[in-house]
Amino acid sequence: MAGGIFISYRREDSASAAGRIFDHLVARFGRDVVFMDVDGIEPGVDFYEELNNRVGACDALIAVIGRDWATVEDAKGRRRLVQESDFVQIEVAAALDRNVRVIPVLVDGADMPAADDLPDRLKALVRRNAFEISHARFSAEMQILSDSLARVIGEEPQPLAGQPPRPAEAARAAAGPSAARTAAIIEAATPFADGETICVKPRIPPNREVNARKAAQAAAEEACLVFVDFTVLKNGRDSMIITDRALRVHHSQATPKIVNIDLDTLRDAEITRTGWWNLMIGPIPVTTAGGPPIDAMIALLLAIQTAVRAA
Repeated sequence: MAGGIFISYRREDSASAAGRIFDHLVARFGRDVVFMDVDGIEPGVDFYEELNNRVGACDALIAVIGRDWATVEDAKGRRRLVQESDFVQIEVAAALDRNVRVIPVLVDGADMPAADDLPDRLKALVRRNAFEISHARFSAEMQILSDSLARVIGEEPQPLAGQPPRPAEAARAAAGPSAARTAAIIEAATPFADGETICVKPRIPPNREVNARKAAQAAAEEACLVFVDFTVLKNGRDSMIITDRALRVHHSQATPKIVNIDLDTLRDAEITRTGWWNLMIGPIPVTTAGGPPIDAMIALLLAIQTAVRAA
């Protein structure tokens, strides 16, 4: 496999979820682009050597993480993840060492492992932006994930259902965040800022931004442009942030807890109110309980959407 997508998973932990992800990506990109060990290794081939070769050649590695990913034990009661012969450690470490795009994909309600629970070779994994996939929203969330993967491997992202194709999207993504778009988002959000619940760069409290970025698992290189606090204590642990790349939400009382929507998807998504604290962004539900009134939230998002479209 020259380039493509490698799916790393632990059979005892997430075989079913990994299989669904594999089937979706094969339908999107083709069998020759997506590799998962059960389907891809010929009989008699050295498993260890083949995994290293394939990970080293791939464009992206998906690390499927279930609830027991870091704690599964062998017959002697030893954690498999900390053993150098563990295939999951080998796969993920090889990708991190080669600076392959590594995407932790959380399934079955799993949380991202803490650095202290990982062997030294995998500690860098906690700095990689994770993506949560739930059973109820599988198709919608896989579309977002596969669009992101399309940009990594150089293919055109698919638009949301009912939307026309976007020929220039891959080129825009490859060029990185647009300075004009960033400025437009800040300008659009500024009239909504109250300095407490809604804050706009450069007036986002640093301590709350740190909490929000960590909770929503935003990548370190993303610039936080808009911050909306959902917490009573105003600590930012449950919040919405708009970065120069995506809209990211963490809400501990929601399912899923983490929502990630890239700005190109936000641009064309329909934003609708579905309840007192709930809205839909395209097919994705978002809970804003504890934050500004829902009508204010929708007005803010529509203003940001207009800015993204114009830029």
